[in-house]
Amino acid sequence: MTALVAALSLAWLIGPGLAVGRAAGLRGLGLVALAPALTFAALGLGGLVAPAVGLRWSVGTALAATALAAGIGFAFGRVFRLDAPRALPRWTARQWGEVGVAVGLAIGGGYGAALAGMGSVGAILQRHDSVFHGNLVRFVLDTGNASPLHAGLLNHPGAEASYYPTALHALVALLPVGGSVWPAFNLTVLAGTTVPWTVGLVYLSRVLFPSRPGFAVVAAVAAVVYQSAPAGLIGLVPNAVALALLPGILAWSVQLARVVSVRSPGRIHRVGMLAVVLGGASLVHPSALISYLVVALPVAGYIALTLAARGWRSGHRVLVGGVAGIAVSAIAVSAWAVLGLREVQAVVNYAGWERSYHPLVGMAGGLTDMTSPFQFAPNLVALFGVAAGIAVTLRARRHRWLVASFALAVVLYVAAASNLAAFRAVTALWYADRARLGVLITVISIPLATIGLDWARQVVVADRGRRSRWIRAGVAAVGAVALVGAIVVAAMRPARLAAQGYVLRSDPQWPRFFDADELALIERLPSELEPGWRILGDPANGSAFAYSVAGIEVVFAHLTGVWDADRRYVREHLADLGADPELCQALGRLRVRYMYLDPVSYRDQREYVDMTAGLDVPGTTVPIDSGGGAEVREIVACGND
Repeated sequence: MTALVAALSLAWLIGPGLAVGRAAGLRGLGLVALAPALTFAALGLGGLVAPAVGLRWSVGTALAATALAAGIGFAFGRVFRLDAPRALPRWTARQWGEVGVAVGLAIGGGYGAALAGMGSVGAILQRHDSVFHGNLVRFVLDTGNASPLHAGLLNHPGAEASYYPTALHALVALLPVGGSVWPAFNLTVLAGTTVPWTVGLVYLSRVLFPSRPGFAVVAAVAAVVYQSAPAGLIGLVPNAVALALLPGILAWSVQLARVVSVRSPGRIHRVGMLAVVLGGASLVHPSALISYLVVALPVAGYIALTLAARGWRSGHRVLVGGVAGIAVSAIAVSAWAVLGLREVQAVVNYAGWERSYHPLVGMAGGLTDMTSPFQFAPNLVALFGVAAGIAVTLRARRHRWLVASFALAVVLYVAAASNLAAFRAVTALWYADRARLGVLITVISIPLATIGLDWARQVVVADRGRRSRWIRAGVAAVGAVALVGAIVVAAMRPARLAAQGYVLRSDPQWPRFFDADELALIERLPSELEPGWRILGDPANGSAFAYSVAGIEVVFAHLTGVWDADRRYVREHLADLGADPELCQALGRLRVRYMYLDPVSYRDQREYVDMTAGLDVPGTTVPIDSGGGAEVREIVACGND
């Protein structure tokens, strides 16, 4: 069953996108690299439209959405044919084979290491946001509603609409789930953070260095060697998958920049496809769009200036000025409108809990690819490669935009890590979280490091007479050992991260929702409780997972939220259970018959409101089952009708 779900998760990740992209005229490595983003565009829009036309989200609905998207793509491709004014040089079959092997090893290594660290494909990520993500998949399955306009109702009950991106959850809901959503969720996340990330970096290398297939091999290896990769954003699942799409979209933008000055329908085709893939990534998580704007700002600036200069030289100065004014006004108005949204304000005003550092320490962490500025194991090879790559790039005057993008990403990283409040405010849209911004540095660091390390290789193997052959052989041997060692060492990190986040620890120093015995209790509940009733419990313990693991609805589906009147009343008056008729009425409207008690709850550096303070009122409940220190009881004070 696990192999089937794994195969289906990969098929759903790239299959719809391949169909849509091929219909629109894409082919080759670009088609494969952009396929996941196109999939999320098709499924995300399908989930948005389906409720409006009275359709439940299902495999049939997803296939229909894919077929419709492919039809639109075919029509678009026929009108605006994709051409290649500057076709990329062909690689030999052997060169493609070497790149393919590197990609396979990188994806397999990252995927397999993380899976091994989990210990079980159905393991549950014990992090703050995992409560919401698992329950959201179950919400989509139960309601048949995968619209991002309604997903937030899970922890905003009673609201007319509440936005949360659902493209990833909609994909998971298409897989065989059974009792628990977590096997399907885990396998989808593993595929979503390894496949598009690795293939996208190879595609970026292909676009930047079309005559150097060896650079693509290095990019594939670096995809798993670098610590600041999407797979390292454990717990930030949609954000991680969205950022994994970034290299492929950036590569497409570079190709667009190369043909922007050419008058052809192909230019319009590329702009349209860029908008679609950015939309698809944003339907996974909006951070993809703002992160793209950071790394692609120099490329976008080049495109805009090229178009403006051409129009200006052609005598269309009034038109250029008008378009520029409209564009600036539109950007300003859009930014103002977006920043005013409730959901965006919640992000901007979020009180981060990360430790802050001196700006210089933060810079050291960003430049040396450390997961923490105080982790004294810097990746000096990466630092040397990037430094040399910057020098070579500036001197050669090729790909200089990489240096600008890298500098911008590092500045934002330092701002997020800094102990200066004014600096951290600049990165509010990323929750002032350096881990998310570290991925942006990595996207640009890999091609820069590739340039720098290739320069070093050329210096070492420069012709030195008869010794040259031995020097080349020595460099090749050292390179092979370093390559194998890098992959082995890199494979240990995702395994370690997965072990930290997924293993059911009993050590109290690790924040956790439950242990193995308590999880077994949750899994038994469907055979012990009457169907149709909800469980009342503090979501900071295992109670909230009864929904994603066992399909039993819960009163509080996340640790935080905007709760309706009945939920607020229950939370505030639980101590009056058995003496307050209004409390029983509120419990009845919420369909609550059971309560979940657990003295141990998830507490990290943040403060959570105890949703069920005063829950255990003597004489008002009878025990049903227990495990791992938790106990499920039936409420008898209000009757069972």
